[in-house]
Amino acid sequence: MRLTALALSLSVLLVSVAPALADDLEIKVVSVTSQVAPRSPIKLVVQTEPKATCEGSVHWQFKQGMGDFALRQKTAGDDGMIEWTWSAPPSIERGSIGINCSAGDKSGKTSASVEVR
Repeated sequence: MRLTALALSLSVLLVSVAPALADDLEIKVVSVTSQVAPRSPIKLVVQTEPKATCEGSVHWQFKQGMGDFALRQKTAGDDGMIEWTWSAPPSIERGSIGINCSAGDKSGKTSASVEVR
């Protein structure tokens, strides 16, 4: 009986340790290279709360298929700014960018797009 009560107490403790994230973190796309030539640099700048962590992905549509590219996790500076720079693949038609950020118990999402000129 005591062992069951102890196990139940531990499971309740483990469940309550992870905070639930609320979708109320503001993320603003400050700039993005929205028109790009193949193999050209793409720059994305977002602004959120200072010290928030953000990561993202780009879903590419190629002339002959699709593919994904990860944008590594970064932490916003004191100004809340985060910048990613990467090169466009050689045969893209368009790309959809998704960014997810979190700060404490808050989270947020934003998106942007890239097209070939």
